[in-house]
Amino acid sequence: MNIVLIVVDTQRADHLGCYGYGRPTSANIDAVAADGVVFENAYSSDVPTQPWYTATLTGQFGVTTGVVSHEQPAETVRLPGGAGGGGGTMLLPRTLSQNGMTTGAVSTLVNFRRWFADGFEYYVRPRQDKSVQRVTADDINEHALPLMKHLADRGPFFLFIHYWDPHGWYSEQPKEFENLYFDGDPYDPKDESLKVLDDGMPIHRFTRYMLERMSPEKHITSYDYVVSQYDSETTYCDNRIGRVLETIEDLNIADETLVAITSDHGEELGEHGVYFDHASAYEPTVHVPLVMRFPGVLPAGQRRAQLPYSSVDLSATICEAAGVDVPEEFGGKSLLDVAKTGKGDVHDFLVMTQGLWRSQRALRTKEWKLVRTYDPTFWSSLPVELYNIGEDPTELEDVHEKQPKITDDLELKLFRWIGEMTGRRPDPLLVRNADGVRASAWVPTGKFDKRT
Repeated sequence: MNIVLIVVDTQRADHLGCYGYGRPTSANIDAVAADGVVFENAYSSDVPTQPWYTATLTGQFGVTTGVVSHEQPAETVRLPGGAGGGGGTMLLPRTLSQNGMTTGAVSTLVNFRRWFADGFEYYVRPRQDKSVQRVTADDINEHALPLMKHLADRGPFFLFIHYWDPHGWYSEQPKEFENLYFDGDPYDPKDESLKVLDDGMPIHRFTRYMLERMSPEKHITSYDYVVSQYDSETTYCDNRIGRVLETIEDLNIADETLVAITSDHGEELGEHGVYFDHASAYEPTVHVPLVMRFPGVLPAGQRRAQLPYSSVDLSATICEAAGVDVPEEFGGKSLLDVAKTGKGDVHDFLVMTQGLWRSQRALRTKEWKLVRTYDPTFWSSLPVELYNIGEDPTELEDVHEKQPKITDDLELKLFRWIGEMTGRRPDPLLVRNADGVRASAWVPTGKFDKRT
């Protein structure tokens, strides 16, 4: 059998058709969902990019590996097989490779950290002339499609394909995708929907800088326009995912191939005061899509309401699907049985960590969500927030003062989880941010020439 793992960076779940979005952004992902299983409540264990991909490829939480942010000192990293100092292995591809699968990846992540290439027999970094996050779906497919054909000739394979397109600046899509969802004037001086970004606050100056990269010549005033461009990037990427699916069909391997589509994190589009970035552990950032198709193994057109991680649980799922023993070091659980039957739970609760833009964790149960903020950086987050996520899925009403017992119980649950995961080691989130959250080191300076 074969496994194709497709990760669409920065993809909100609720901006896909199979998660109820009103715009037709995702015809091909929706088709996979119709032929497979949709996990309605999948979450990113570690946000943003580097922590999530490290968690997925090692099968371990960031609290275990120490990778909870970007640009971390090597001495704070403890990957599997390493004793600190940044060494170690990516357990997922290495385990599959050691058990007879040819492993390949098409991604730019290796420019962040060399460990992202570990365990892959074939690792392609497209377009060295482009910065890491400006590589487009066409750039990726230029290598992913022929690589898939090559891998299919060699027998069972695992192929990891990483797309960046919905990631800001929302301006890399081809011309035919630009105005799919907007027919107004992006620069209308009467439109004050983005006026909040002109108040001079450091984080808003940074956001304005990002919008200037979208439109260097003119001042964008329309919030709806920016969101439409995010959606058009999703549609462009989805269109190119369609070519991957077509290649699978052309190779006559669809019936023996698990296709999994997910994201490392979502994107805040103004919620909680965060514009066009992924800067928290609130729902728009941590709730992500997770769709799997495996003909003959998984049922078609099914939805699951359990609580899985899109990272460490997916790692365990891939191993079980490949007929490989899940490594003892993995922190997640396979989703295959739940995907097949819809019965049982995966986790009683999930914990999500944000370590780049602010120091924050969230704990989600079926009914409640606790948000614990250690350092709010540029925003006004309270130290503790509680949301009835079943009744308030957009987290509009903080009820921690109305529900003190539930708040205390969930805080204790979070505290104990951190203790179980770290043992005698200090919490890497607090260690990493002891000198200030990473983003706070450069946003206030006005030196907005580096995107992390």
